[in-house]
Amino acid sequence: ACFESGTVLSALSTDIDKKELLEFVNKVQPKLFIYDSSVSQHIAVLLKLEIPKLKLLEIGTSYEWFLNEYPDERNSSTINKNDTASIKLALQKQPIPYCNDTYIKNIQIANQNKKNGLQNKNITTFLCGIPITCEENTLIFCNMLSGNTIIIPEEYTPNYLLKLVEKHNVNCLYVSSELLSSIAESDKLESYNFKSLVSIIYNSEKLTEAQLTKTEKLFGPIIQHRDAL
Repeated sequence: ACFESGTVLSALSTDIDKKELLEFVNKVQPKLFIYDSSVSQHIAVLLKLEIPKLKLLEIGTSYEWFLNEYPDERNSSTINKNDTASIKLALQKQPIPYCNDTYIKNIQIANQNKKNGLQNKNITTFLCGIPITCEENTLIFCNMLSGNTIIIPEEYTPNYLLKLVEKHNVNCLYVSSELLSSIAESDKLESYNFKSLVSIIYNSEKLTEAQLTKTEKLFGPIIQHRDAL
């Protein structure tokens, strides 16, 4: 889910019942629902009836028109196709084809869709504690294209990370489970203010029961393993 740009990407089950669907939509309150009519037409019809103010965009001719309406020059941060070619996708670890214009344009929509007012003004800064160059990286890179993102160096200390959280009022924290547990065991936790955090997503292997208990006690319900997203 790309909450940082105000866009939520969600794979809805085709047999989701009406109650669950409306609960999800009312909780997230999207302004635009993009759907494929070949699999989600019934969902679009239901949403149009129940939430008439919700904008619907069907993948197809209208979708391609929508993409073409927003040329690259409106982007505040340039996306270089040659750069994106070297970025590894989540899990599959496959490079993004630099010729895949549709993918890049989708990133641009998620990154700066101004017409539909999808920017999330509540979340401002993201701290990625997972080096994007390491072999174990399974972090989706488009999560970091919103602009206000800090990537910490591979050589770090828990206190250094907490200092960054406090200094930049970090809202979302992407970390490895090893880093998360080392933060919880820091002897200087009380010296830092990390109340700005609203979401902590940890990657890689799951924490042990003891580590999980300690981190939950420290951070509460805002921590979540990547596999649970």
